[in-house]
Amino acid sequence: MTFEDRNPATTITIVSPLKESAITRIYGDQYFNLRFTLTPGQNEISSVNLYIDGNLSRILPTTLEQSVAINEEKDILIGVHTAEIETIDTKMQKTRKSFPFEIIAR
Repeated sequence: MTFEDRNPATTITIVSPLKESAITRIYGDQYFNLRFTLTPGQNEISSVNLYIDGNLSRILPTTLEQSVAINEEKDILIGVHTAEIETIDTKMQKTRKSFPFEIIAR
């Protein structure tokens, strides 16, 4: 007899940038679009948040396909940073996915 996880967490899949293991690099006067999909677990997604370097950057809609501009205001300083997507479902289970990106000087 096997037991399946009857309450799997939400899955976050980054669509773009394509290589999650590589660092996305952009100039300080540019931005890039972070595209990702959400696959809910057994419970409905109640909130989606975007963090930059551990600070809440945006509260996002709970739609399953998303595109978010990173550095749209061109206010992220030169250096390596971390973007993190967090979902919370109706049972308060959190799922997080993060990736590095770098702002470089011209």
